[in-house]
Amino acid sequence: MSTEPLNPSTSAVATPQAPAVRLPLIHHMSEGLLGRAFVTLPEHMCPDGQPHERVVFFEAPSQDNAFVFLQTLLAHTWSQDTSNWVKDGHIHGVTTMCFLLYSGLSENRDFRFFELDSDPKNGVRYANPAQVDLFVTPKVQTRLHKVLRSIEGVQQ
Repeated sequence: MSTEPLNPSTSAVATPQAPAVRLPLIHHMSEGLLGRAFVTLPEHMCPDGQPHERVVFFEAPSQDNAFVFLQTLLAHTWSQDTSNWVKDGHIHGVTTMCFLLYSGLSENRDFRFFELDSDPKNGVRYANPAQVDLFVTPKVQTRLHKVLRSIEGVQQ
């Protein structure tokens, strides 16, 4: 499983503030392995026919089968034949939320899950909330939606 963050072209720049209240770590709320992956959609699935990348959060039973689990999940959810998506590179950059938490740069630890990259001039770049998919349990989904709303608020 890859642990290197990738640099998808669909992102936004923001400078988040530290949360006032310390909430439980998101990955501790998960029922399984909480992961993030990048999914490059095949051309026929792209809204405008242009390359389109999604940032996908998911919970898998274990790290051992995270790629296969996500590939199957997307086949059912998006009604697509995804049998070669890992091999063809459509699913890539699968990383655990635990790794993202401890390798992230944001002062707000919840924002770290949405970090894409950073540079000295612009700071940290975050995933565009409009291109994020959440395939997680309801309590994790609620928390991630709250973080996404916070990112949108900082970006405006």
